[in-house]
Amino acid sequence: MTDTPIENVSDTAFWVAHYRALETKRKDALFHDPLAGLLAGDHGHKIARAMPMPFMTAWAIVIRTCIIDDYVRLALAQGVDAVLNLGAGFDTRPYRMDLPESLLWIEADYVQVIEFKEKRLLSEKPRCQLERVTLDLRNLSERQQLFAKINARVGKLLILTEGVVPYLSTGEAGSLADDLKTLDKACYWIVDYFSPQLIKFRQRQGMYRKMQNAPWKFQPTDWFAFFRDHGWYCNGIRYLAEEADGLKRQIELSLVPKLLFGLRRLFTSKERREALRKAAGYVLLEPGTRTVTRETFRNIYGGQAPWEIGKPQPAMREVGESAVGSFLDAGCGTGENALFIASRGHEVTGFDFLEQAITEARQKAADRGLSAKFLVQDALKLGEWTERFDNVIDCGLFHVFSDEDRPRYLHGLRTVLKPEGHLFLLCFSDETPGTQGPRRISQNDLRAAFAQGWKIESIEPTRFEVRPEAKQTLFSGEDPRAWLMVARRVA
Repeated sequence: MTDTPIENVSDTAFWVAHYRALETKRKDALFHDPLAGLLAGDHGHKIARAMPMPFMTAWAIVIRTCIIDDYVRLALAQGVDAVLNLGAGFDTRPYRMDLPESLLWIEADYVQVIEFKEKRLLSEKPRCQLERVTLDLRNLSERQQLFAKINARVGKLLILTEGVVPYLSTGEAGSLADDLKTLDKACYWIVDYFSPQLIKFRQRQGMYRKMQNAPWKFQPTDWFAFFRDHGWYCNGIRYLAEEADGLKRQIELSLVPKLLFGLRRLFTSKERREALRKAAGYVLLEPGTRTVTRETFRNIYGGQAPWEIGKPQPAMREVGESAVGSFLDAGCGTGENALFIASRGHEVTGFDFLEQAITEARQKAADRGLSAKFLVQDALKLGEWTERFDNVIDCGLFHVFSDEDRPRYLHGLRTVLKPEGHLFLLCFSDETPGTQGPRRISQNDLRAAFAQGWKIESIEPTRFEVRPEAKQTLFSGEDPRAWLMVARRVA
């Protein structure tokens, strides 16, 4: 084995499979991949032995495998009927995961990888409909033809690129994102996330030299902005460190490295430690053409909407107790926030585009003897309103709009809000782990959206209170994190 044990990108498949095989042998294994050892063989072991920081690599591969497994399950629960695994390497999910027999799973990779894999797994039976195709992602015409054929065959498609995008140049990654965006059946895309700080750390630790035949090329200044520019938006991100906490699997260090890391931690600021915890993860992207539909919310209200808790959101309760003047509740649902504000003597109008929710809000107002007006209206048509308000509350509406619809909604907010009036906006935070629920919003997203014509007075972390069963099944036993933004209309 030379000083550069990885001769090409395909060699990384042996390396990764080796660590999945090691995990499978553990008594406390987080997953079982009985075919990993068969695929990794001695070559995978030799590569792993020659690479720096094996404890870090082993940990990262195990946690990322668990994250992606969960993403696949989530996509299936959302109705996905096909998976396109680009650069599939030695992934064995079609064999080891509990998948529906009807699921179509397509693996694409270099011809030598596909041939090797088919030979090794000839006697094994997958649990779903598995197909393999040879593909060099750099061959644009071949790639586009394959994508078009797959798109014509499926209903809802999940794209998986585990360990692929980091090896692409920025231009190559953008071209791939553009081609995938043309697939109208593509619902989700799983992509690796690495911060610029982590990439620099790998280079300092000698990983760059060891992987000079398969270097990481993808280093955008702003990872999320890069994909947004190509029409893909973050549905959720799971950071390795945070997932490891939940799985109770920390990096296993020998005594000396453990002492050194402990000493370094003592001299690292809280902000720096938090940044390191979010240095790597896996993102579930979705195409930006997704819009809010009546059917989506009708289905939710047909059962038990997670945010309908039979009382106002705690953050909105504080607003109703402190603000003065008239209120508009945008996207009021069944009216709990609006009715609380009305009970404090304020003039309140609430609207939602779902008639079922408004009917229930009106009945609540009558039952409680409260004066509040509830209308069936479309939030994207606020610009047509003539009535003006001192305050607007947005409790969970802003984050459901696509980036294409968001400017229209913000224009409408400015139309209905009096000059110097206040907007109180509660939205899902990008610090909420997992992928369940609406799109996550960062502070930077809020500042960018309200940069013109608004004065942001505060953005504070808080929580959305959700129904107990939703808290357990969707959000790991805790209320999801949120931002409460207070902004004033200044122009």
